[in-house]
Amino acid sequence: MQVLNAPTRDEVDRAHAKGRWLEIGIPSIKNAFHVSGFKTLAWVLFNISSVPIHLLSNSAVFETDYQGNQWWLTMASESFLQGGKYYGPGAGLISTGQENHGPNAYWIQYGTNPEGWSSGSINAYNDAQSNVARNISATAANAGNWKNISAASCRAEYQTCQGRRQYHDLVMVLDIQGESEDYEGWVLNDLYNMSETSYATTWDAYIPLSEPNSLWFAGLCTNEARPGEHVKCDNQCIGPLGLASYFAQTSNEALIKVEQKHHSAEQNWTFQWTTPGSPAVFDALDEHQERPDYLNDDMAMINFILLKIVVWKMSLIHIRHVAVVGGTGSLGKYIVKELVDQGFQVSILSRDHKQDEVLNGVIVKTVDYNDLESLKAALTGEDAVVSAIASSATGPQQQKLADAAFAAGVKRFIPSEFGINTRKVQGLPIGKIVAGKTNLVDDLQKKAEENNGFSWTGLSNGLFFDLNLELGIFGFDSKAKRATIYDSGNEPFQTTNVGLIAKAVASILKHPDDTANKYLSVASFQPTLNQILQIVEGETGSKWTVDHVSTQDLQKVGEEKLANGDFSAFRELLRVHLYRDGEGHPVPKDELANKLLELPEEEDLRGTLRKWLSSAGTV
Repeated sequence: MQVLNAPTRDEVDRAHAKGRWLEIGIPSIKNAFHVSGFKTLAWVLFNISSVPIHLLSNSAVFETDYQGNQWWLTMASESFLQGGKYYGPGAGLISTGQENHGPNAYWIQYGTNPEGWSSGSINAYNDAQSNVARNISATAANAGNWKNISAASCRAEYQTCQGRRQYHDLVMVLDIQGESEDYEGWVLNDLYNMSETSYATTWDAYIPLSEPNSLWFAGLCTNEARPGEHVKCDNQCIGPLGLASYFAQTSNEALIKVEQKHHSAEQNWTFQWTTPGSPAVFDALDEHQERPDYLNDDMAMINFILLKIVVWKMSLIHIRHVAVVGGTGSLGKYIVKELVDQGFQVSILSRDHKQDEVLNGVIVKTVDYNDLESLKAALTGEDAVVSAIASSATGPQQQKLADAAFAAGVKRFIPSEFGINTRKVQGLPIGKIVAGKTNLVDDLQKKAEENNGFSWTGLSNGLFFDLNLELGIFGFDSKAKRATIYDSGNEPFQTTNVGLIAKAVASILKHPDDTANKYLSVASFQPTLNQILQIVEGETGSKWTVDHVSTQDLQKVGEEKLANGDFSAFRELLRVHLYRDGEGHPVPKDELANKLLELPEEEDLRGTLRKWLSSAGTV
């Protein structure tokens, strides 16, 4: 191809005679107009044919398969899924990550310590900010909505070295043989026969002596293949899963034994759970009391019946712990409440808010927003960050927040967009005011390209409809029954109730794979000002006074302010952006993400307006 594109001496001379120059030694489109027609035609044909040749005949396609090797195992009674009381560490009185010597010289493993230590601390169960406590509470809140699978499927998935492809966290709902149907859980005093003195010495701070406890075991599990002459799989939840050996053979030998013993065709899976005979347990027992027959120096074997199994279908991005910045603000408080209601473990970053000023279960982390290391420390361990800070702080402060999240290993960052689509106003006067937001999203895109473990989602929702009605920003005064109509008032515009915005944020985090590295738009409705006026007049049964304003006049005022560096021009320019005839920027229906985020396609406009009028005492 380079030869066909290269000019001859005669072709170079002819070009020079016309005052033109050609390129020598490199492919050049310019040369194509000065060499012979045959050479140019052949060069073009080779160019066209090279695309399928290189892509199809000279390419390789590789399939990638992600297999997770960690999951969270919970063993509990039915009441755990129904809001029943639970107390860690569970019936074994042992922290996740601890090993115990079992029968036949085997070491029994009880999970992996998620805090990173070789053996977990029992104190983690009383620390609301620990990974252990947060995982347990999130499971209790969400597992009732997880998928049910059979006992045979559970064994095939979790008792072997098979990687996690489809399912992630696991809850095994248990019952003790012979217990009544209203069984709520185990009781410490019944299981261990402790004296009050021994109980007060060790376990009083963790588990009530006489109350039912729905939690039997909770821990982080890990599968790790160990190569050798006989490849083995180190299953670190082998003890709670009812197997006596520390290793599960990759050939499924251990699985076969269990299936033969416990009749895999049956839904109920009866097995013996190994309760460790740890020193901590024995120290808590009164030395003058006779130990129960089932508790010896090695372990106790408790017979269970498996009632059902629920699993969390996994995604490539696993989000559970969420930090909200601006979590006590006008929008942030709605986002925090929705995330808590949906079972996320929520933290709020704040300069000075006290713990008692936020919802129960929400952790307040005090930070210095000007200190990158302070932000990084606060965000370490968080899966996602939601920035709901005010627009005035969306410049350098939000950029520093994004940098800290990236450095802390956060998986998802949701910037403080929550308004008009800033990707579509670049080059416009209003685009200069929101340049900080635009630049941040550009930076988030670069960060996601640099590290595929990091992702972002932008969310545009137009104006806050219900909140701005109360603040009078739409120009509707319910008490005076007066409305401001811009231009003809017939231009539809994007607007969303704050409750739906909060649900959209939660849905983004519940569907992390589908929403990664995307800029999404949602709306409760896209009305015109005249439609709103017609509804409020109908609801109040009277005509309203109408003031007409030209967006051309607003444009002039806004541009004059902006020229003087006055960013309060945003008020005028926003109204121009939303209401100017022919330029209201409604979002096309096929571009709305309501369906993707499992939100209603449209909320009740009349109902929202009626609620606003009622709260104002107008109807």
